[in-house]
Amino acid sequence: MHGVVTILDETHYERVEALWAELKREFGVGSARVVHYPHFSYHVAAGYDLDRLAAVLDSIARQTAAFTVKATGLGIFTGPEPVLYVPVVRSATLATLHKQIWTAIEPASRDSIAYYAPDLWLPHITLGHDDIDEGNFGAIVQWLNNQSLNWDIIVTNLSVIYDTGRKYEVPIRLELGE
Repeated sequence: MHGVVTILDETHYERVEALWAELKREFGVGSARVVHYPHFSYHVAAGYDLDRLAAVLDSIARQTAAFTVKATGLGIFTGPEPVLYVPVVRSATLATLHKQIWTAIEPASRDSIAYYAPDLWLPHITLGHDDIDEGNFGAIVQWLNNQSLNWDIIVTNLSVIYDTGRKYEVPIRLELGE
């Protein structure tokens, strides 16, 4: 899968990387399938026409000034492989940008994931998934509950994280307002 995302500002990028490192050290979690760019996603799909996508995102990025979002707390997507994340508050500015992105890039995408559609979207920063199970879940949640997860993040970019099949790359990164 590939995604249109915002890669976190430097401060929060480093905080998430530090949390990932501690989760690996303390609990042995940190699957290779995890995208190793701290981010939150606007759109995820099986494929994109990268040329069309770049043109559309460039136009949106030029018209959008950097802004701040609040991320706070700990969330859980339940299921056999639970996902632990920091929820990003869906402000009016963020929701408007998301809807603009979704509408504009949908024609350049193939097999979009409906969970990211404007009516269902729950912006979040993934802390752990894939190798969290009933054996380590409780201890990980307890540990994360004692971490500082109340952040003001400056949204500065629109980026594409692309799965090459061997690793994730960022072929497109556009700074807002430029």
